[in-house]
Amino acid sequence: MTHTSKIPDIQSTPNAPPGETWNESTVYTDPTTLKRVRRLTCKGLYNQTPNYHTATGFTDDGGTLIFATAREGRSALCKADTASGEITRLTQWFDGMGCLDELHKMNGRCIGNGMGITMFACMAPHRREAVFVQGRSVRSVHLDTFQEKVLWENFGEAWICGMPSVDPLEKHVMIPLMPVHPEIQANPETPPERTYVDWHGGEGTVEVRLMEIPLEGGAPREVYAEKGVGCAHCPHNPVDGNLVLLDRDRPPKLWCGGDEGATSRVWVLSLKDGALTEIRPRNAQRFQVHAAWSWDGKAVLYHGTAADGGTYIGAASPDGRILNEYVFPEAVHYGHVSALAGRSAVLLDGNLTPDMLIALDYDRDPPRLELLARHGSDKNTLPWQYAHVHAQCDPTGRWISFHRGSEGRADVFLVER
Repeated sequence: MTHTSKIPDIQSTPNAPPGETWNESTVYTDPTTLKRVRRLTCKGLYNQTPNYHTATGFTDDGGTLIFATAREGRSALCKADTASGEITRLTQWFDGMGCLDELHKMNGRCIGNGMGITMFACMAPHRREAVFVQGRSVRSVHLDTFQEKVLWENFGEAWICGMPSVDPLEKHVMIPLMPVHPEIQANPETPPERTYVDWHGGEGTVEVRLMEIPLEGGAPREVYAEKGVGCAHCPHNPVDGNLVLLDRDRPPKLWCGGDEGATSRVWVLSLKDGALTEIRPRNAQRFQVHAAWSWDGKAVLYHGTAADGGTYIGAASPDGRILNEYVFPEAVHYGHVSALAGRSAVLLDGNLTPDMLIALDYDRDPPRLELLARHGSDKNTLPWQYAHVHAQCDPTGRWISFHRGSEGRADVFLVER
């Protein structure tokens, strides 16, 4: 079943105000699980929701999903009605694609000019606002009125930022800042001689600053800083806004392996006193690849490459106590961990298989596995993370969003559970 309406002609109306709506979705039945799947997008270069962090992409009722779209050299933030597939553009068409994290960490390679809108967005569901990064600015837009606010006009030429996170009381948004690639900053037109990892990992010049920005307006303030580690992820605990999950990326490999697995990557930060709690896996290879909060805030979900081969997947309490950890010795596939709402389960978009969404219940040993749908994404069809699956569940547990990359494009899909 296909639902189509007039898709925007960006070239002829690049300055059209926000609020235009259209529907380009198609509905099909997953051939493995027989679940209903809606392909929300079929146009543009990339279509990208917020990543796998918990409670960042959907409204509280699961009725709306936000995503970035890049079309004809421009990009915008949109919302989609999960039941019908209708898309509404929330912002203007910004003249640019890609982001500065991509430009600097990919060593000068970028899908656009780095001044576009990408997955660097998140939801303040009670306020019905979406917060997003565009270039070096941090902005918000109301889902219904399309009122846009510039929360921070420019976070500085010396910095790039990671994923934003709104605290559970929805009073502020937090972004992590990391240093730019020095060669690209000095001469963006010339390919750098050294990679970002070689510069900041090899020289030990990496650092992170967590900046808190009031959603009602006001000056940003630094709430945490650390030299010698990088960090692109700082998601708030969905229940306790004092607790923040950090990826502490150590030299020499930073996010590509840290200190060769000698130290855990994932830590819990207490904003009140700056205390750090290590989420130390039982496995001897301690560099976790990805991590996310459970919906109730009682668990940190993580995965990594096992010391003896394969993959480990685990859950720990915020105080570092391991609840369960499983080693899958034959699992070698790339993927992420996210959280399923309504049950103690990890949402996997790879890891154990190359192309399936899987629920893993971590409240039992051995774990229970449930096939949800086939994502079928080729993550290498686009650079950076545009074709990464980045599955995410809505707060009601009804919907799961994911990306599929194919033939040089990336689209957004929805599984109805």
